[in-house]
Amino acid sequence: MNKIAIRILILILIIISGCIVIRNDISLPDNQKGTGTDMQIFENNPDEVSVNIKWSPPQVANAYYKDYSHQGLTYQDDHGQDEQIRTREPEIYIDAINAKLTNIQRKLSIDRQEKINPRNEQLSALYEFARTSPYRYLGINFYNDAFLSVDYYFTNGVKFDYIHPGLEYSPFEIFMLPYRQNSVNYHGITIVQNMYTPTILDTTIVLKGDRPFAGYLYAGQYKISINPEKHFKQYSELDIGIIGPNSMGSSVQTTIHETKPVGWINQIKNDIIINYSFSFEKGFINTSHFELNGLLTGKVGTLYDNIGLGFSSRIGKLSPYFEDIGLSRTSLKNSKQKNIQYGFIVSSIIHYVGYDATLQGGLLNRTSIYIFEPDQIERLTFTGSLGLIFTHNNFGLRSEFFYITPEFKGGKDHKWVQIGTIFRF
Repeated sequence: MNKIAIRILILILIIISGCIVIRNDISLPDNQKGTGTDMQIFENNPDEVSVNIKWSPPQVANAYYKDYSHQGLTYQDDHGQDEQIRTREPEIYIDAINAKLTNIQRKLSIDRQEKINPRNEQLSALYEFARTSPYRYLGINFYNDAFLSVDYYFTNGVKFDYIHPGLEYSPFEIFMLPYRQNSVNYHGITIVQNMYTPTILDTTIVLKGDRPFAGYLYAGQYKISINPEKHFKQYSELDIGIIGPNSMGSSVQTTIHETKPVGWINQIKNDIIINYSFSFEKGFINTSHFELNGLLTGKVGTLYDNIGLGFSSRIGKLSPYFEDIGLSRTSLKNSKQKNIQYGFIVSSIIHYVGYDATLQGGLLNRTSIYIFEPDQIERLTFTGSLGLIFTHNNFGLRSEFFYITPEFKGGKDHKWVQIGTIFRF
C-alpha cells in the first residue's frame, strides 16, 4: 500500500508540474526589450508607437507582464485613424510601456484606474495588472520538537516547496483565489509530511486521554499574490493526499528513533485528504526597520477545518515584506550592503477549530482504534512564534520557535522548532 500512495503522489505532481515546460524560456527578441524603464510596443508594420505611458510604481525589476493589448488597445496614427496595437509575444519584458492611446475597448491584464496624460492630452484607462514573477524558488523546511528535548504531539515534519512561473498554466490553477489588481503572483507546488504521537511511544497499549498516533502526506499547489502598493498579501492552496499508515509516518519515525515507537500500530486509519487553505495579510505599520501586519487564515476539508486571526511583526534590516516572498531582488540594486538582510520575526494567532483529523480521525474512514470525540477538542487555541531570518543574495535561512496551547481537553501545551532554507534561481 505504501507503493500505491507514492505512485498517487507522483501522479499528482506530474499533473501539477507538467506544464512547467510551457514557459521555460520566456524571453523576447532584443528589439522588444526595453532599456531603463522604457519599453516600446510595435505594431505589425513594424513602426514604433510613440508617446510615453508610465506604469505607476512600485515595480519588480525584470518582471514579465501579461499583455492582451491586441484584444482592444488602439492608438491614433498621423492621419487621425485608429490603429490596433499588437505585440509579437503574449508576455512582455518591461517596466513601462510607450504607446499613444486613444481608447481601451476592454480590460487589459491590469486592474487599476489611471489618468494618462501623454502630451497634455488627458486619457482614462482601466487596467487589470496581474503579473507573474519569472523567478524560480526552492524551499526546504524541517520541523521537530527534539531540538527542545521533547518528543510528543507534533513531533516531526518536512515540507518541500518549488515555485515556477510555468505553474500558472497548471490545471489546478482554477482553484486558486483570483487577484488581478496591481500585484506580483507566485505559483508553487508543495509536498508535506507531518507526524503526531502521544507522550509515550514505546507501548502498544492505547493511551486514553492522550493524543492518538497520526501521520499524513500530501502534495499541493498554491498561489501567492502580493500587492506592494496596498501592503496586501493573499495566499491560496489546494492539497490532496492521505492520512494513515500509507503516509509512511510510522516508517520515518521508526527509522530515526533509537527506541522503536511501537504504538504506531494504533495510529489513525487510512483516509483521503482533500483540503483547501487561504490567508490574507494586511500591513498596518511599514517602516524601514519595523513592520506590523494583520493576518486572517482559514482551512476547510477532510484534514483541517479552522479559522484564525492574528498578527505578525518583523524587526531588523530587511526588505519590505510586501515586496517579495523573502529574497527581494529590487533592494539589491541600491548597495552591496543590502545583499545581506537579517532580522527577528514574531507572530501570534488564535484559531477556532472545527475539525482536526489528526485528533478525530478521517471523515470517510471511521474505523480507527482510538480517536477523540468532538466534545474533547479545544475549540480555541493560541499559536505564537519567534524567529530569526538571514538572507544573502539568492539564498535565505530561517529558524523559528513555535508554541501552541493544548489542542484537546486534558492535553499539554507544546513547542517545536522550524529550520528552513530558500534558494532563488
